[in-house]
Amino acid sequence: MPGWKEYAILFTALVGSPGTNKSHPLSFAVQPLIDFDTEQAAIFGEAMKRYEAAMELPPKDRAHAACMNFVNALEKLPETIRQHRERAEKKRVDVPTLEAIVSRTWGKENELKALKSQLAALDRKITSELVPKKEEQDGVENKQVNTVDTQATDTKKSMVAEPQFRYRPMTNPQRPIRLIGL
Repeated sequence: MPGWKEYAILFTALVGSPGTNKSHPLSFAVQPLIDFDTEQAAIFGEAMKRYEAAMELPPKDRAHAACMNFVNALEKLPETIRQHRERAEKKRVDVPTLEAIVSRTWGKENELKALKSQLAALDRKITSELVPKKEEQDGVENKQVNTVDTQATDTKKSMVAEPQFRYRPMTNPQRPIRLIGL
């Protein structure tokens, strides 16, 4: 369809343990978008004020104001293009550094693999030591469950265990959710 636009939506996720420098790279990557958004919000605010002022004018004067706004925008276009080129050139200076960072391999890869294998071995050892103890405990629990207290005369008590769960909301309405790194 002519004139139809689909805008890109960018989803990102940084996964890692606390203290592994996730926030700083995210802030660094998102900061140009935040700056651009702030700039565009200011431009929109000014345009909205001009629009509201123009809407208060009589219809004949509105047409003249609209033409003048268009002419003014055309006159400002070369300066706007120059400013954007200057900003783009400043950003191009950082590109080689960022490419070097992205293409570099992580030096701790072998150490991480060794730690993971040690963790797996330790997990297997713990599991193997707990299995016999668990079977013994199951036997004790079964003996206790199978013994019925015949002297209990309280008929209101149920033989069915009631859950002891109390609902707690996942979020606190007093504390709003915040995006980390933004």
